[in-house]
Amino acid sequence: MAAGRKRDRQHEQLEREWLLLENLCAPRTTVTTAEVFHVMSLREEMPDTFGELAQQYGGLMDRVVEQRVYKVEHHISEGLRLLAEELGFVKAGPRDVIQMHATVLKTKVRGALPQKADVYAEEGRLAVLELMGYLVSYYRRQCLGISEPHAAEAEVSVSPGN
Repeated sequence: MAAGRKRDRQHEQLEREWLLLENLCAPRTTVTTAEVFHVMSLREEMPDTFGELAQQYGGLMDRVVEQRVYKVEHHISEGLRLLAEELGFVKAGPRDVIQMHATVLKTKVRGALPQKADVYAEEGRLAVLELMGYLVSYYRRQCLGISEPHAAEAEVSVSPGN
């Protein structure tokens, strides 16, 4: 009986998390203003591209879960970095990433066993943060005019006197 209540609480927590994610990626401007200033979401502006990128992210999420459950190495970070490059290329923003994450997470946990849904939710939180970090790095490199993906990190790690 206690296990059932625990699962119900976890499911409710996941539902609250989805609602929060959906609220975070909801447009804050009117549709007309968004169209005038071209601040529509990636899903609205380029639905096919959004779908392809979400599919890539979904594949990465599957590998994250496999990595945790089966203790295998899939080099997820490199996949997330490459996905961030693609997102940056199409000028995606944080709301687009959250919307993609929420879309994929809903798809992955729908009908899944509670334990598997929990793993997707837990690992997804970390993956989306890492993806956001890579997207920030992409835009930082663009602003600084650095073309190599790891050049900015290499410059920072070199200290005077080395």
